[in-house]
Amino acid sequence: MSIRDFDLDLARAITEQLVEHFGAMPSSSLASEEIARARKEAGVYQLYQSDVLVYVGKSDKDMVGRLERHRSTLTGRQNISLDEMSFKGVHISQNWSALTTEAALITHFGNTTWNNSGFGSNDPGRRRDNTAVPPDSFDGMYPIDPGYGIQLESGEQSAASILSAMKRQLPYVLRYDTTGQNCDELETSLITIDQRRITAGEALRLVARGLPTGWQATLLPGRMLLYHETRSYPTGEIM
Repeated sequence: MSIRDFDLDLARAITEQLVEHFGAMPSSSLASEEIARARKEAGVYQLYQSDVLVYVGKSDKDMVGRLERHRSTLTGRQNISLDEMSFKGVHISQNWSALTTEAALITHFGNTTWNNSGFGSNDPGRRRDNTAVPPDSFDGMYPIDPGYGIQLESGEQSAASILSAMKRQLPYVLRYDTTGQNCDELETSLITIDQRRITAGEALRLVARGLPTGWQATLLPGRMLLYHETRSYPTGEIM
């Protein structure tokens, strides 16, 4: 037939040009000073581990903030070092941002092991705590480090104050009961901190021991929990 319809596939054209841009760029170490060279604007980026592409991401507003978040996440993980990590980033005009999708880039680059593995995700909440963590997921390969160092005020303070300070400093999720009938015990229970510099695991164990009977601290591959419960988790360890 000599007559056909034509529809310009802008999304595909943009993806192809982005791929060309990435291919022509060197990578930079995932250090704060390198990330700061980017602008706080929309962009797409790649993360490399030992020069192997492991993740493709997109930020519709602030690529700098997204990269810093990833950098922070990695500082609190075992079996990996920031020295292994590098990135490439491309700013995108707001006019074209809606036509640029992570899915298209992931499809193009193929085996990006951290995409769809849990990396970069928000806290999934209680409903996912009881799900077994696959060993090839991000949390399975790089579990959180309970030995991550934090600073607390020395002396006697409430469990709630200690937990709040921990949440502000930790690069991974610490979730604890704030709505149950026993959560008032977090405010009324006093814990003595003897040293300002302490690991997250040591601090959570101190809090759990200082609370009334029934509280349980649990270490999961991707987060730490403190709830008034007696419960086992498929891939959790009671602390």
